[in-house]
Amino acid sequence: MTTFSDRLALARKVGVEEFSRAHPDAVLLIEAGLPASQEGALDTERVTPEETARRAAQPPISTEPRIEPLRKRSGSNAFMSMVTIGRATNNDVVLDARGISKFHAYVLREPGGGFTLVDAGSSYGTHVNDRPVKPREEKVPLRGGETVTIGSVRATFHLPATLYAALRRLGAPPPRI
Repeated sequence: MTTFSDRLALARKVGVEEFSRAHPDAVLLIEAGLPASQEGALDTERVTPEETARRAAQPPISTEPRIEPLRKRSGSNAFMSMVTIGRATNNDVVLDARGISKFHAYVLREPGGGFTLVDAGSSYGTHVNDRPVKPREEKVPLRGGETVTIGSVRATFHLPATLYAALRRLGAPPPRI
């Protein structure tokens, strides 16, 4: 697994072509703070002692953004045409956080190479650039750089070139005076 810091370091060293060859997947750049299972359960959720122990055993909450490649995980689920996103561990992208449905949303790779995002009928909603996505009805095109909110999780959708540009902006050395 390549971390945010690893990709940031690579973006500082190489050009966009080499970066894109090394990391060809579209990604969600998730804001710092996950895994958020330690934030506690939703007010309406009952937490068993086993779940409390599982959450306590989770790694500490990250202080850096997380990069989640939008690709199928081997053996994750039967939905081969989509990259699934949700709280359940059989999703391709697992977001163990408050306000995330078990199967929240999915990303489709379109025949022309583009991507679309669909809300799978989640309880907590999905937004693209702060606009709600109509559950199960609407396919929202993603081109790179869009803000995607999945329940309580904010992320940015990136293609390799837009991720490279974002990392370069974040990791640019300070100007010389």
